[in-house]
Amino acid sequence: MDVVIKASIKTHLEGYYLLEPDTRHGKPEYPFVLNIDGQAVTWEVAGQVEDSPKYDEKGRKNPEGGKGMRYNLIKKLQIKPGLHKIFFALPGENKSAEITITLNERELSVLEFKPIYYRYDGRPTFEKGVSRFEVFLNERLIQ
Repeated sequence: MDVVIKASIKTHLEGYYLLEPDTRHGKPEYPFVLNIDGQAVTWEVAGQVEDSPKYDEKGRKNPEGGKGMRYNLIKKLQIKPGLHKIFFALPGENKSAEITITLNERELSVLEFKPIYYRYDGRPTFEKGVSRFEVFLNERLIQ
């Protein structure tokens, strides 16, 4: 059966912080790690400069608003139905998520890792990095 793995993060541009230690933020590529049942792969995902509106249409602060580097991962894999242990990580953020899922005989499943960013002045912002992930299977929150 086919499973689509989706993840997207936004980081500040390289040099945003004057005294920032060496990080992957704003670099041309960013590593995404996936391990399914002990089979691991690292994808170096190309970034695109993105300048998003700072507020949404209802006037709320957009956590990914402003100028930064967007990294989008979309990979289609074939995985047998059944129980699977999944580990997903962003080594550049030192953040990971580990889940166990059961895949049924559907034609296609979508597993998505959405970032929750650290807060600044009470609001989440990509400029402070990834705090954790929310994990969705077929648009349903599982973690």
